[in-house]
Amino acid sequence: MNVKLPGDLEQWVDQRVKEGHYPSSEAALTEALELLQRRDARREEVRMAIQEGIDDADAGRTVPLTDELIEDVIRRGKERLTEAKRSTA
Repeated sequence: MNVKLPGDLEQWVDQRVKEGHYPSSEAALTEALELLQRRDARREEVRMAIQEGIDDADAGRTVPLTDELIEDVIRRGKERLTEAKRSTA
């Protein structure tokens, strides 16, 4: 497959290769496409989770929004963020 990038993107890729970030322009584009695949997969996961929530709400499977629930969601979110930071460090 031959790909023609717009001039500014081609220059950017060439510069990243020259700086040693990638061994070749093909490697840079491969990584870019792999990131795009992961982003698209994550979007689909989120879309499915949203649809599941909508389906649950439509079926009456809900819980009241209380201060306790909000605090629990915030606490769990902070724990997940802390864990994500640990796993990327």
